[in-house]
Amino acid sequence: MARWKSQGKYPGIFVDENDATHWRIVVNLGQAAPGEPRRRAVKVIHGTLSEARAARTELQGQRDKRELVPQATRAPSTVDEWFPIWMETYKRRDLQRSTFANDSDLYRLYIAPHIGRKKLRALTPTDMQEFGNALSDEGLSPGTCFKVVALLRQCLRQAIANGIMTRDPLVGAKMPQRPGRRRLRVPTDEELATLLETMADASASAYPLVRMALSTGMREGELIALEWSSLDLKDGAVYVCRTASRVPVGPKGARYYEHEFKDRAKTDESVDSIPLDPGTVSWLKEHRKTVAAAKMMLRPKRWTDEDGDLVFPCLSTFAGSRAGRAWQAGSLRKGFHTYTDKVGLGYLRFHDLRHVYGSVLLRNGVPLLTVSRLLRHKNIQTTANVYGHVGDVERREAVNTLAGLWARKANA
Repeated sequence: MARWKSQGKYPGIFVDENDATHWRIVVNLGQAAPGEPRRRAVKVIHGTLSEARAARTELQGQRDKRELVPQATRAPSTVDEWFPIWMETYKRRDLQRSTFANDSDLYRLYIAPHIGRKKLRALTPTDMQEFGNALSDEGLSPGTCFKVVALLRQCLRQAIANGIMTRDPLVGAKMPQRPGRRRLRVPTDEELATLLETMADASASAYPLVRMALSTGMREGELIALEWSSLDLKDGAVYVCRTASRVPVGPKGARYYEHEFKDRAKTDESVDSIPLDPGTVSWLKEHRKTVAAAKMMLRPKRWTDEDGDLVFPCLSTFAGSRAGRAWQAGSLRKGFHTYTDKVGLGYLRFHDLRHVYGSVLLRNGVPLLTVSRLLRHKNIQTTANVYGHVGDVERREAVNTLAGLWARKANA
């Protein structure tokens, strides 16, 4: 049995007293986490003192590059074991309940079936490449593929930082990239008027929300959660200070959802007032009478104000929602698509109405900075990126002015 003797001049290098060519190299790695014991990397070689010193330098370099990291005593070994720990410890407090639930669903549906049982420390770039290819082969949209990979990347990087893994298996794999921004064909003023007239003539339940979306550019969750106290019909303004999001309820794994209302908007800039045109103010006054009449007729047993004094409540029992309750996003979108299909605008999503609002303003000569403030974007760069494709006609007309200029100079 080897009896190791320290080489005082070279810390971390030990020689076998019975064999001068037998060396043991030890490098301290530190703790994997508070409360964990200190870990060491050990390497045994046969050779000269110079070779032992080179081996120690190599181990120290691997430690400094985090190729060697301390392993926690009770570290999770598989992706399935680590993901819920990561979500609960590092993500839950930073995410809204709806986002937390969506991320959990992405893992359950797309990550766990492919690599959930794989050992974290055994993951390779080949495993990641096969995983990315499988997502694409399943027919997922580029946007969903990117979200799934981004979620997995965050999870694995935290495992590396915690010393559970020694290297990033995504390095070297060609994973799905962020897709380009969706280009929207903005309907003409005539097409939008036809959509609104068709819905109004049919007394469509979704008409008030569509009308308000096109008048203010408000987001779906902001419209669903809007209360009368946030409207100033005297001065013609709406204050966006509440939003609704869909969150799961019931036992784990149950597919039941309810609204969660938050007294804040998406960004700090979103908590602001939006001016209302006189036509919209007049229409809202009439709409308030309609809501009051429905409330009077259905109270007390068939109407509930459980979600607040809503501007756009369900006016009857609709798609499982009681009268007076907030709209479910799925029901709203379904009702909206019924009429977009009728008028030939079936490609529009409800959220696209916000982009239509901004595009119509730009199309009619409203400055980009003003549109950015009306949409409550964080900065004007966001507006420019989203609406950079708008104004093709205006750009063409601007370039055409040069033709007359050069023609005059040529004839002079």
